[in-house]
Amino acid sequence: MGESKRNCVFENRIPEWVDLVVWGHEHECIENVQTNEETGVFFLYPGSTTPTSLVEAESKQKHCFMLTVEDSHFKCDALPLRSARPFIHRNIELGSSGVDPSNQAEVDRFL
Repeated sequence: MGESKRNCVFENRIPEWVDLVVWGHEHECIENVQTNEETGVFFLYPGSTTPTSLVEAESKQKHCFMLTVEDSHFKCDALPLRSARPFIHRNIELGSSGVDPSNQAEVDRFL
């Protein structure tokens, strides 16, 4: 994937002396620590603990994390949240459904 012209930090630009990066700006919660193959730096994508945007990534299981650090080693345990507000995401395409979008009763039955 080519580099974007937007202002952002790419994983492979984080220096190798950094052990763990916690990205706090992502919507989707990824419950396992990821490793950048180029640098060996570890990345955690905790996501938000509640849905903050109407995107599919917000419909995945939410977690909080227990990070244990001892000397130069760490362990990260994902703890599924049981109290997160549920968010259901689905795509609906009226154009390919045969439903007439100008007929509100038909649209309501489809949904």
